[in-house]
Amino acid sequence: MPFLTKGDTNWKFIGIVAVLAVIVGGGILLCIKTQESLLINVFDLDKSKKTEIEEIYIGEIKIDYDGIAEIQKAVDEGHQPWRLDPESVVMNESIKYGFISDDFGTMQQILLSVTNGVAEYEITHNDKVYVIVLNQPIIGEDKIWVISEIKQRESAWNIYRNEEYGFEFDYPSNWGELTLESKKNDNYNFNSSNKAIIEIKYYKPRGVLAFITKGTIHREADESVKITPEEGFEVCDYVLKVIHQNGQIKTIYTEENKPREDNDKIIYPYAGGKKIGGISFQPNEKYIRLGWSAYANYGSYLLNMNTGKDILASYPIWNGDIYWSPDNKVLAVKSHINEYGGDGVEGLFVSDYGNPEKLNEVFSIPHEQYSKGIRISVIGFIDSEHLSFEIFEIEEKLQEYTYNIKTKELKKTE
Repeated sequence: MPFLTKGDTNWKFIGIVAVLAVIVGGGILLCIKTQESLLINVFDLDKSKKTEIEEIYIGEIKIDYDGIAEIQKAVDEGHQPWRLDPESVVMNESIKYGFISDDFGTMQQILLSVTNGVAEYEITHNDKVYVIVLNQPIIGEDKIWVISEIKQRESAWNIYRNEEYGFEFDYPSNWGELTLESKKNDNYNFNSSNKAIIEIKYYKPRGVLAFITKGTIHREADESVKITPEEGFEVCDYVLKVIHQNGQIKTIYTEENKPREDNDKIIYPYAGGKKIGGISFQPNEKYIRLGWSAYANYGSYLLNMNTGKDILASYPIWNGDIYWSPDNKVLAVKSHINEYGGDGVEGLFVSDYGNPEKLNEVFSIPHEQYSKGIRISVIGFIDSEHLSFEIFEIEEKLQEYTYNIKTKELKKTE
């Protein structure tokens, strides 16, 4: 049917096209609206739990599992991949329960168990603290997460006071009760009644707290089986965080213990994987020394508190003794050979003046001499620009050296 007939418009043709456009467009719109309705009405809220004073919904959230199946199908087809990440689900879905985007800056993960399909996030709104609980209706790496409950905490922070040592600090209320375990110089060690908190250290000069907590739990401990390096151990990530005086919580380092797949079999890290502990604030107040252990192996990190960088990682230092100059401008590290794996070196590394992250290898013992018992020992700073050390064979002193930090000159001492 020609669109133009003898120069005149074919209005009958236009009418047919218009009708078809309405039918097709209406169908598309209906489909979109149906999908939107599906995504919005999966959750059944009890509106009576919202008040004019408090706009946050509190309580359990009923889940429409038929709707969940449709959403999972849509995600499997590549739509809304953010539903596979619990943190992204909180940021996208919590708005409908009364939270606002400004609240997300306060959000912190307090639990993530991939084996059980459970996650919890703490978030502050109008100076009140809430816990958002998420679940996977079907547990699995490629399965969606949904918000299943919102709870309110009584208080965001508790106060610890110690009159004997003259200090106090605020700490997250979910830590429970704190008890002072020990102190060394200005470092105070605490225990928490919350078993997810592995270690707490308070550094008095700066009023800073550092703590290690469990991160993602890849496998729960199983007491029903015989505990072996391959079975029974809990496998989880470990996270080092710092709380500054202004209440800001910052993640410094995460030790990941993710399982791997081998011929469709999940292989978990040996004996529960790599663990971290032994927090020690350094005297220049910019670094944290942290130990690690993995079955029969162990070592240490020296972490920049601002960047999270391990400044020892670029050098053959798997474990090191740390020394600082009197003015805290120079770092010296006495490294060791790993007796378990043979890694590392028996050596002395000294930084440039004013730049602790630039280490120079000053002296090292070859492996064949190390096997005869030759070691570096008695390391000490003479002043902020010079240090001395000695070389021993078993208990016999062989040689003493002095090192000039600024000129990088190494001299034997007669």
